[in-house]
Amino acid sequence: MKLSECVDAGDDARLLVLIETEDGRCARFLCSELQEMGEISCYDKSGTWQLGMLAHSGVKFDVCLTAVQEKLESLNSRGGSDQAELVETRLVSGSTASLAAAPVTIGSFTLVSQAEKECRPHEIFFDGGKAFGSGSHPSTRLAVSLLEAAADQMSTAEVLDVGCGSGVLSLISARLGVRRTVGVDICSDSLAVARRNVEQNNLCDCITILNTPVQDIAGPFDLIMANLTLSVLYCLLADLGRLSRVGGLLIVSGLQGQQAQGVLPRLQESGWQLEKSAREGKWQAMLLRRIANDNAGLRPA
Repeated sequence: MKLSECVDAGDDARLLVLIETEDGRCARFLCSELQEMGEISCYDKSGTWQLGMLAHSGVKFDVCLTAVQEKLESLNSRGGSDQAELVETRLVSGSTASLAAAPVTIGSFTLVSQAEKECRPHEIFFDGGKAFGSGSHPSTRLAVSLLEAAADQMSTAEVLDVGCGSGVLSLISARLGVRRTVGVDICSDSLAVARRNVEQNNLCDCITILNTPVQDIAGPFDLIMANLTLSVLYCLLADLGRLSRVGGLLIVSGLQGQQAQGVLPRLQESGWQLEKSAREGKWQAMLLRRIANDNAGLRPA
């Protein structure tokens, strides 16, 4: 397949690929497979999943397009309902290229641009800005899947979102009925984006965004969400235990490869019990319950 019309895309042009499938599992699989090639958006539009990939700057067009085609051919050769179609390819100017305004389906919610005039019950006004947490990353999707799995236990819960980034997990927790969510981050860009998203969704009464180190936060909380790198997670293990009620829940995401198996014994030693795990490609997340309140001997690795 040749690239579509791309007149005046410029020397900094980037490849934009649009894919459609009617199978949600297929869409999530492709999101995971294409994540390393570029920025991803994924949207369920009336039963048809629309996936967009904007290739990273500097990626060779032909190489990237060939890789996408090969993944689709491999997927479609399996037969069954998990079929996907490459519906459009084009070059866009690198100076203006963005998927930020594209809707993203995550769990039972859809993140939509704040330019939309109305927000339906399953939609959340959202702008990722420069903050981590666009909603399209596997670690975010996994965290949301575990958050929704625990939703029936959270009607009166108090939740802590550690490293809240854009605030996407805080927003979804509030929309799931959580009474109070505290999001914390030390990045000024993230704080500004998260606060703007909270205001746009009229959730200021139930979400508070703080520029406060985790070590200075006072608990306890019924649920803690930690979509973090492994090194940061290790450093915060003692605080996560201190901030949780006995019987409280912890969602850990952002783990790759064998990292979940590596950190699980440390979590168990510090009073956590595994309730459920989730995987998407190389990414993993865990839902744990606090069964003890003893951090004795626990030190960062």
